[in-house]
Amino acid sequence: MRVHSNSIIKPLQRVKPLCFGALLFPSLLMSPVSHAGALDANSLCSHLTEGANCTQDTNLLSGISKVEDLDRFFWRADNFYHSGPGEAQIYTKGQIQFNGSDQSVSLIAEKKPSGGHNYSSGWLATQGVFDINRVGGKPGDPTIKRGAIEVTAKVAYSNGLWPAIWMMPNNDRMNDGGGHPWPGAGKDTWPAGMEIDILELMYKPYPVMSTIHYPSNPYAGDGSEAVNAAPAQGISGYHHYGMEWNLTQYGDYMTFYYDGDSYFQIELHPDSAVLRNLKTGGTKNLSPEASKTAYDSFHKGFDSGYYLIMNMAVGGAVTEPIKIDGLPQEQREMRIQAVHRYIIGNSESAQES
Repeated sequence: MRVHSNSIIKPLQRVKPLCFGALLFPSLLMSPVSHAGALDANSLCSHLTEGANCTQDTNLLSGISKVEDLDRFFWRADNFYHSGPGEAQIYTKGQIQFNGSDQSVSLIAEKKPSGGHNYSSGWLATQGVFDINRVGGKPGDPTIKRGAIEVTAKVAYSNGLWPAIWMMPNNDRMNDGGGHPWPGAGKDTWPAGMEIDILELMYKPYPVMSTIHYPSNPYAGDGSEAVNAAPAQGISGYHHYGMEWNLTQYGDYMTFYYDGDSYFQIELHPDSAVLRNLKTGGTKNLSPEASKTAYDSFHKGFDSGYYLIMNMAVGGAVTEPIKIDGLPQEQREMRIQAVHRYIIGNSESAQES
């Protein structure tokens, strides 16, 4: 969740996925797993190509009846400060709320001074609990060659809020603003393993933005690549924010979705990389040097295991002035109804190794 530059990219013909025999792992039996039946028309699973299906669905919010149940799959940050540029909040467990009315979880930002910060808010991460790209979510479990993460949420924005849904690798060391790494942080300096931002809403006109971050070098500028999906103005109710990954013998692909509609795709090879805006048809080709940096960064992160973060930051270098004091809760919260991790294959097999 950093300051980005924008880039313009182009659509691509999707590559037919490789399929591997389905496997069963003991650690997965502890997860709320189902095989896909009737699909939500707005889910990315309803829009896969080349005969692919979401063959396995793990909903990390399944069975939640109180906020403490989140500890099965999530770390609830408490007295934690993420050192984003100019952020004004501290994250505490008290800002995470379970809503029995629709079985959702809220991350609530408000004017509540704590720990030297004027605002308090909520942060949920699967860090140290569940790796998104591993079959059973545990270290040592096989990685998923083709899979996806999809969050169903109502997301407040504007008034100085900075909501985000993003992924970080276990090996990257990120600090809490006081120079202290958060629990389970690795030894590599950010962003040695690629940071993958599925959603950020930061500045007018509040586009749905997705971004990747990888190590800087003289050829890649600041190492950030971003695309805006669509203006968020007028968005209300629950929406689906997702990212599919597909590692094939032809290249590695990340595709970003909003309500099942793909809008951003990244194709990575050791000597070439293409970023495509699937809405405008724009394309950006990285230099061979930058391509290798991005490719290595993604694989470094993938091999170490990726965890999911959902948070509602307050303030920052890229937001407008903070004006959330006195606003009703629905205008300063991220309300999360589902967090689906999918394994994708054809009708007969899941893609695992």
